[in-house]
Amino acid sequence: MPEDRILKRAAAYSVLLMACVLLIPFVLKLEKGKVTYAGIFPMLPTTISTMLPISEKESIKPLSYQEDPNCEQNAKQQIPGGISEDIKERLGNNFIVVEKPSHLSNSAMAELIDESVDRRIRFIITDSFETKIEENQIYRMYQGNYFKGKPESEIHTKDTTSNQASTTGSNENSPDKEELENITVTDCIKSLQVNSYAYPENECFKTEITLELNKTYAYLFFEDDYNYYISLVRPKDIYDKIIVVDAGHGGYDSGTYSRDFVYHEKDMNLSMVLELKELLDKENIKVYYTRTTDRGLTLNQRVNLANDVEADLFLSFHCNANDERGVHGTEVLYNEKQNDWTRMNSKDFAAICLKEVVKEIGLEDRGLVPRSKDVYIVGEANVPVALVEVAFMSNQGDLNFLTSKEGKQKVAKGAYDAILSAYKKLGQEDKGQMAVMR
Repeated sequence: MPEDRILKRAAAYSVLLMACVLLIPFVLKLEKGKVTYAGIFPMLPTTISTMLPISEKESIKPLSYQEDPNCEQNAKQQIPGGISEDIKERLGNNFIVVEKPSHLSNSAMAELIDESVDRRIRFIITDSFETKIEENQIYRMYQGNYFKGKPESEIHTKDTTSNQASTTGSNENSPDKEELENITVTDCIKSLQVNSYAYPENECFKTEITLELNKTYAYLFFEDDYNYYISLVRPKDIYDKIIVVDAGHGGYDSGTYSRDFVYHEKDMNLSMVLELKELLDKENIKVYYTRTTDRGLTLNQRVNLANDVEADLFLSFHCNANDERGVHGTEVLYNEKQNDWTRMNSKDFAAICLKEVVKEIGLEDRGLVPRSKDVYIVGEANVPVALVEVAFMSNQGDLNFLTSKEGKQKVAKGAYDAILSAYKKLGQEDKGQMAVMR
């Protein structure tokens, strides 16, 4: 009968459908075990196997591994999905975890932007659907401590400000200055902001997480089905050669200027650095630039960057000025407090810079100038530092050279040769040290 055949076929399809339904949990379990690894910094596709909504969890107070030997394991279990052994090996001891939104499309993109001179990173998720991340979905482990959500220092600062506004007396429950400082150093994050934006014209949504850190790190980025992972790494453990290049002044601070006020030092410094950047981009050297645009920076930001990354060399570009129009030429400032270093010091690096720059640009050699006492970035640098005063903007001849395209290129070439010569000397010193150790 035709009806019997139809019923039998329907029954067979039903059995097949039930089998597929039973297999789905097994397939999902396998997919959850997969880990996706991403490189450093670029826009990266977010690969999603299956996303299940993750319920909100209570805020967890910082735990110390030293106080509880089981703390590390317990803390890692609090992170959604746990942390696989694969990921754990790559993360190291200090890292940040961002829990993925409960709904992401296959076209979602993740981008990590390093703003090193500001000790800040921005993590941006772009998707065609609206994504939302709360502050308590951001975790970190740092120096044996586990944290979640807003930094303790930020919370206490806010509470203390509120207490001071509401009472003129002292608050027995508010932390004193020493306690606040202790809180700050236990967490790698100093401030945390989460913002979401809609872009109707592009049919996309962005969630931007801005993290101010306690210092500048190198960052490794990984992800799996549950989380994004940002490993905080000592730059020296990744890069063989590190240099910080600084364009002096900038933004609100114009530095010195030409006598007719047409040319400003900040622009001269930046243009020379950008010429140097074109040359250094071809080298296998990690270069941190304090600025590549006309922006204002504090002296602290400049010197902190060099010290944070433990730079091999710290080179700062400046222009000079004098009331006497006849004064002209090139001089290099150095930190004489480093003179007793057995390895390359500030004076050694400054001498190399003076030699190579003067040889290339042909201006008068005005020599080396010790200036640790009254030039902040020179005196506070814990790495070999050279501040090159390229030429005098108060002298017409020097100014003509500085404002010419050829002049800027020559300065850059001289600085480039100085950097390569300095690294050659560092290599020779390292070889000598190895020979002594043997």
